[in-house]
Amino acid sequence: MADENHSAYQLPPLNALKAFEAVGRHQSFKKATVELCVTQSAVSRQISLLEDYLGVKLLERNNRKTQLTDIGQSYLAALTAAFKGISDSTAALFPSKVHKHFQRSLKIGVGPAFAEYWLTGRIGLFRDKYPQIKLEIHINQNLRVAAPLNDVDVEIYTGPKIFEGYSREPLFQIVDYPVCSPRLIDEPLNEVAELHNYTLLHESSNHWWPRWFEAVGCSEKGQGAGPVIHDETLCVKLAVAGEGIALGDAISTAPYLRSGELIKPVAAGMVTNDWVSILKKEHAHDSAEVTLFCEWLRSEMQQFIASLNI
Repeated sequence: MADENHSAYQLPPLNALKAFEAVGRHQSFKKATVELCVTQSAVSRQISLLEDYLGVKLLERNNRKTQLTDIGQSYLAALTAAFKGISDSTAALFPSKVHKHFQRSLKIGVGPAFAEYWLTGRIGLFRDKYPQIKLEIHINQNLRVAAPLNDVDVEIYTGPKIFEGYSREPLFQIVDYPVCSPRLIDEPLNEVAELHNYTLLHESSNHWWPRWFEAVGCSEKGQGAGPVIHDETLCVKLAVAGEGIALGDAISTAPYLRSGELIKPVAAGMVTNDWVSILKKEHAHDSAEVTLFCEWLRSEMQQFIASLNI
């Protein structure tokens, strides 16, 4: 009969067991972090904790390769069988609860233009890499003039502001340049001032084009005739349709420039104060899901920047 004052089972810390079993099964710390949805440093701490508890070395890391010791291989086989037995029994007895329980949620805030032009084509890559994370994407329609959403874990912000109570990690600086359909202008213009001879599409207000001309050193004034469109996405799509020349940036126009639906009628561009940034609440403890998403976003943004040879 078991002692009432002691557990019937001699078990090391459960999180340490899970970390070792995942690393051993994958033969990789990186793959284990993806499965467990924690950082690599957290996994390393759990492995060290387990080895200290048992008083033996379970893993060896040589030339960045993870190898099991002899005792580690034996222990892994026992743990994998035990965890599989628990998993199979849980799935068989409680099938409706298992999938829901093991999904972790992550709420992302993002502006509509960035969501449509950049995130839409890439978010599936994140979901494929981390299928255990349930995503909620919230569109912040007024992020440029208002404030971040309160009920999200992390926000992708495009703009110049620094918001009180939030940390801001800049990823990519926005450069504005003119774009139009090749049906409107089929070859580059000789002078920036020639843009005044065409319909200029104004996003949100008619102030952006004068600022752009001033920034690129064009003092010649034009009529500036053209509609004011209070939506960045629509403004770019009107340019694609041949309705005029819009000011765009790499986020909103890269796919159209690659496909040939848009061209740059002049090479000049204006470096803005706007950045694509990661916003997080200051002093908030990042969950594993937030950490993994931010790491993924940084990597994807670096690849995007490297691809900008348009």
